[in-house]
Amino acid sequence: MAYPWVRKFYEHLLDLDRHVPTTMLGDSAGGGLAAGFVSTLIDQNLLLPNQLVLISPWLDLSLANSAISDYEKSDVYLSVAGLQRVGQRWQGEWEQNDPRLSPVEADWTPEVPVQIFVGDKEIMYPDCLRFAENLRQQHVSVDLQIGQQMFHDYPIYPTPEGQHVIKEIADFIG
Repeated sequence: MAYPWVRKFYEHLLDLDRHVPTTMLGDSAGGGLAAGFVSTLIDQNLLLPNQLVLISPWLDLSLANSAISDYEKSDVYLSVAGLQRVGQRWQGEWEQNDPRLSPVEADWTPEVPVQIFVGDKEIMYPDCLRFAENLRQQHVSVDLQIGQQMFHDYPIYPTPEGQHVIKEIADFIG
């Protein structure tokens, strides 16, 4: 499980200088890991990053959202069956709905603003909408940006759309 390593690295960064602003960023499964890790920090009342940036995050290991099936056919990279196989290995002994693995419905805090980028042609899209709504209901600042006709992880590719997102992230981080 990656959590011990992520925590050790995060604590090392904080030991270097607790006053330097930190941003947690992740894409796809790494986006789910980043969101789940921040959820854990909140639960344990530990020092939080200044912001969280998520690119096409996998926010619910179970993929139980019924709307996902509407997007699977248009997702050129991911399939529910493939992700379920990976998810079973990732979850280990934890329950699928553990907020560390599936932060889509996690309790949050308004102190951590979140920026989310997702394409409307990917299976992560419905859960990104659900996560953003959950955060808004908790009065968290959420900047949800939906790439029209875009695919999974589109911001990481050297396309005009990807370059625009990189600028948006840089502006968000400051």
